[in-house]
Amino acid sequence: MSRPPSKRDRKDGVRERQARYADPKPNRVEPRVLTTMRLRRSLRNDLEATAARTRRSVADVAHELLEEALRMRQCPGVYFADEASGRTAKIGGTGLGVWEVVRDFSRDQDPDRIRHVFPQLSQAQVTAALM
Repeated sequence: MSRPPSKRDRKDGVRERQARYADPKPNRVEPRVLTTMRLRRSLRNDLEATAARTRRSVADVAHELLEEALRMRQCPGVYFADEASGRTAKIGGTGLGVWEVVRDFSRDQDPDRIRHVFPQLSQAQVTAALM
């Protein structure tokens, strides 16, 4: 028979989750792992064309696209677009950069103020930007 989790057990669980998702070496580039995948020929051709156009390797392009796809799945309502400064996260349907909402939110941590500053955003869009 198991006992109910104590306050200490819950805190340990939170710490464990934070450690799992925390950047292990915050100022270092995470090492890459060799991965082999089977792709449709048309997908490989698209990756090669994008790599040639951007003068990058196919691996770099695939890595960026996979990372963005995973982020978009974690934060529905956010997409990535090319800007003069590089790829940036945007709030779907607005063209507004996620960084703009986060900048204003970080000042006083008030989501209602965000709705006042950006009245065109729905509650779902604000939530997506702050995820």
